Amino acid sequence: PADLFLWATAQTRPILFLENKSLYGLRQYRPPTWCKREDIIENTGTRITLIGNELKHPDVVLVGYGGVAPYVLDSIKELKKESIRVLVIIPEQVSPIGEKLLEILRRIGSPLLIVEESEPKFGWGAEMMAQILERGNQVSIRRVGATQTLVPASPLMEREVLPGVAAVLKETYALLEGSDN
Repeated sequence: PADLFLWATAQTRPILFLENKSLYGLRQYRPPTWCKREDIIENTGTRITLIGNELKHPDVVLVGYGGVAPYVLDSIKELKKESIRVLVIIPEQVSPIGEKLLEILRRIGSPLLIVEESEPKFGWGAEMMAQILERGNQVSIRRVGATQTLVPASPLMEREVLPGVAAVLKETYALLEGSDN
């Protein structure tokens, strides 16, 4: 953080920092200890965390960042009970969407659920879908996000707006079943 601050203060144009408020109290993101595999991929300073029991041929890939990452991670346990092979990708940088992330998704080719903390229309998930499809990937993709309202500051009320584990599981099962509902 100090290096980022020094870099920002040396710039000649305005700099805007956006932070997820739910991460304020955390020292550093750490995957849960029950994860069986963790690979960190360095890409020009961007870290992408891959978590799952099947890196090469997962049944489904879940991508989530920021405040929804814990819900995505908690979904792994339930999906494993159903013998669904899951790969979770947690990018630390959401803009621009890194080429390495897009390459990983292209190479894997599994159905993809994008989980975001904003309303899914016209957001990060829509942009990610567009970039994946523009590269000619023929993969099933679904998105799930917050309800169409402002995200409250209260953690209790925020849980009512953000897509929780139940929403992630519902959309994952629909994706795997090929449902449009």
